Amino acid sequence: MSGEQALARKGVCFAYFIKQACWRVPEAYCNTALQVCITRECPVYRLHRDAMERRFATKFKHFW
Repeated sequence: MSGEQALARKGVCFAYFIKQACWRVPEAYCNTALQVCITRECPVYRLHRDAMERRFATKFKHFW
C-alpha cells in the first residue's frame, strides 16, 4: 500500500496500514501522541496497551 492510500484510511493510524507492527513506524501516533490511539480505539493499542504505555512513559519521562 502506498503512503497516500494509507493516509486516506479511516479508523486507525496510517502506520497500521503501512506495517502491522505500526509501533515500529517512527511517525506513528503511538510514538508521539498515544492519546490518538486511545481516542480512535486502535486495535493494536487494545492488544498491547500496557507495553505501549510503558514505552511511551519511558520515552517522555523527562516531562514529569
